[in-house]
Amino acid sequence: MESDVPLPLNIDDEDLYPDMKQPPRAKAGWTTMTSSLIHIDLSRTTQRLASLAAAATPSQPAREEVRAAVVDEFRARVQQWTQHCNPVIPRQRSTLVSANFSLRKLDFITRLQWTLSRGWRESYADFASERNIVEALEILGPCRHRGDELLRQFAWMGKAYPQYHVTMFVLWYLCIRPEGPGVERAWKVVDETFAEELWDESVIGFGYKATVLADLKAKALRLREKVRGSADQASGAAVERESSNSLKRLGELKSMPACQVASVTGSELGVDDGTHDWLDWEALVQTFRLDSHDGLWQSS
Repeated sequence: MESDVPLPLNIDDEDLYPDMKQPPRAKAGWTTMTSSLIHIDLSRTTQRLASLAAAATPSQPAREEVRAAVVDEFRARVQQWTQHCNPVIPRQRSTLVSANFSLRKLDFITRLQWTLSRGWRESYADFASERNIVEALEILGPCRHRGDELLRQFAWMGKAYPQYHVTMFVLWYLCIRPEGPGVERAWKVVDETFAEELWDESVIGFGYKATVLADLKAKALRLREKVRGSADQASGAAVERESSNSLKRLGELKSMPACQVASVTGSELGVDDGTHDWLDWEALVQTFRLDSHDGLWQSS
């Protein structure tokens, strides 16, 4: 953030030649550098938001309007970068789609992070809101290049950058709300994401993240089967009461130290899940925090 090194010029390789006397002028339209420049801007914006969040205190928490303003500034710059992209030319279309996807993901993830920064008990309802699950599904649903003939040659990007974080949120949501509006759509998106992005020989090396998602998906399935099984034996009111109790119990789990949460079994949540322990809730939530050091913004 403190570097005085200027950004690369928005030019093509052919604009450079050995006997040139001075650097070329930056172009206004799309070039082979445009996508890289957008992602540099994305990284800088992410760092800026992280710095603002880190400066917040309990007495002066990070304000949502400040985050939204920073994201809006980035959105305006993305629109400037992409306004000359020709959507019928595959490479330019890829830049346009990836830029809009990255913008949307930045807005979604940072909004979740800033929600959590207010404290879990204060933000639990906002974090598990219907608005958030709808947004997550809209991010995951198109999967950037899936089903687009012009972008078929870039389908490898989905394998190179699996969307672990948004997928984890969807599965987490399904664990605490196994039934309700949008659940069927959520499972459809989850199944497609697992089949086409997360489970393939090209992503075996991602290790523990895939293991966490597999366990989380299994938990969500068991909860869903439990609730549906109860619906066959009880009235709608009884099922609603059971779901409410499970949600309340999960909220209580978050106030426990991580070492205690890890030892809680599914039976304590009303779920007969055999010998599997409940996942470490603290470890899951950690993924959404601004101090996470993994590749959160690899989002092409």
